[in-house]
Amino acid sequence: MDLSKDEVILQQDMPLSKSWLWDMQHEFFEREGINAWVNQVPFYITSNPYIANSYANIIIRFMQDRVKRGSYNPLEPFYIIELGAGSGKFSFYIIKRLMELRHQLGMETISFVYVMTDFTSKNIQYWKDHPALQPYIQQKILDFAQYNATKMQPIQLINSGIKLGHMGGQTTLNPIIAIANYVFDTVPHDVFQIKDDQLAEGIVALSTLKQHIQEGKPIAPGYIRTRFAYQPISSDYYQQPDIDAVLNYYKRSYDDINLLFPIGSLHCLQNLRQLSQNELLVLATDKGFTNYLNEYNLDDPYIAHHGSFSLLVNFHALGQYFKYWGGDCYYQMIQQNIASCAFIMGNKFKELPETSQALTAYFDHFGPGNLFNIYADSKLKHKRSLQALLGYLNTSLWDPEVFEQLAPLIAEQMSQSYPREQSDLIAILPHIAANYYYIPKGCNTLFSIGLLLQNIGKYEAAISYYKQALLYPDSNEHFTTYYNIGICSHALNKYQDAITMFSYAVKLAPDDILAQGWLLKTRSQYSANL
Repeated sequence: MDLSKDEVILQQDMPLSKSWLWDMQHEFFEREGINAWVNQVPFYITSNPYIANSYANIIIRFMQDRVKRGSYNPLEPFYIIELGAGSGKFSFYIIKRLMELRHQLGMETISFVYVMTDFTSKNIQYWKDHPALQPYIQQKILDFAQYNATKMQPIQLINSGIKLGHMGGQTTLNPIIAIANYVFDTVPHDVFQIKDDQLAEGIVALSTLKQHIQEGKPIAPGYIRTRFAYQPISSDYYQQPDIDAVLNYYKRSYDDINLLFPIGSLHCLQNLRQLSQNELLVLATDKGFTNYLNEYNLDDPYIAHHGSFSLLVNFHALGQYFKYWGGDCYYQMIQQNIASCAFIMGNKFKELPETSQALTAYFDHFGPGNLFNIYADSKLKHKRSLQALLGYLNTSLWDPEVFEQLAPLIAEQMSQSYPREQSDLIAILPHIAANYYYIPKGCNTLFSIGLLLQNIGKYEAAISYYKQALLYPDSNEHFTTYYNIGICSHALNKYQDAITMFSYAVKLAPDDILAQGWLLKTRSQYSANL
């Protein structure tokens, strides 16, 4: 191994899945808690109303199929288990949409419990305290579990106390529905080489520069260099028949490739299979590949760094695992960098017409990856009519993040728009506000809505949204919120309210000349009108 004079070896001759990288991954999420999703780990594409709507429609149709087949047991809810729920934003959107669809389709007799899971208690406490989730907790349709997705363990629900699965837990009477968004790319992987009908494991050496070590450890995974070597192995490498069967499928079917193998994800599926007694539906969206293996596995694996780190997910291997157990898989027709997939045990998708139709409609024709590609390509840089901007907002299902991107363009177009377009805009603002989910240091969409309404002279409505914005800490500087409420109140000739708001603003920013000036002016006007 060629090392520079300032480089030191941290670890060598170790399978990738057993390297220190994964300990550092675990430590990062444990240390950061909710802050991992504050300008570090990307998560927008799997945490927006559009993808939540796609998943909710598929799940509802799956429930309908089970009811029609007479294979739904009303004595127990469907358990929907989200692995690595992270910020909780996706959970909020999908529960909200599931409730809407269940009501619209007259399915109130079908019960479900949504279970948000993570291995770190910090995130669970954040969810338990989050105001947007309180209604669902109170209705007992939302529960939590501290659960490591790659470990063989039952799922212990925190609120109800129910333990799901084997090893002392109860057996579920209905299929488990599992959601894995941006999870499988951050759990352990292995790499293998297939050449001349021989299978070799990739063993990794980790090194870093001396200046990147603090207290005997590397500063972060991004400072670690990986080098791979390959050594021959036997066909029962994992000594787990179902996983070895998948690995040996590739040995029989491919040659001259370096195979990225999602061993952590397969261990996760092993546990879910046992928890569900082989009655399982898994929906997953992640960066990865479902086919074209020869293109995605030419070299040593690429590791992307973003606070944590991630690798591409070999969804094709997960599909082979489900087929081994008599199950089925659904992949998008067109390969996307962001792939949405479905996997099932206990049925074939062709046996479930409602589910199959929903998969075609919501994962294929215009799935989450399609919307993301359009969004990423356009970047919303060009001027568009207000009608076109409202159409995009509607397509995104009133996504607050899309609204934040569009708000400056909407403001530019307001003076050139028709009254009906302005009315349509005002009509959809409550839908955008209802989708707001607080994350520390994120945009406060309630403030942004208030600002837009203020700019078009809708002062009463603006004040209402500004006051809602004040309920959340640190998303926006509250000085500006109080100041703007003062401006709106003054425009409505509500001088006493304006004085109160300008006083709050001056207290937060004593040196702000504008706030001081408006306070003096409003006091003078109020006195003159007494």
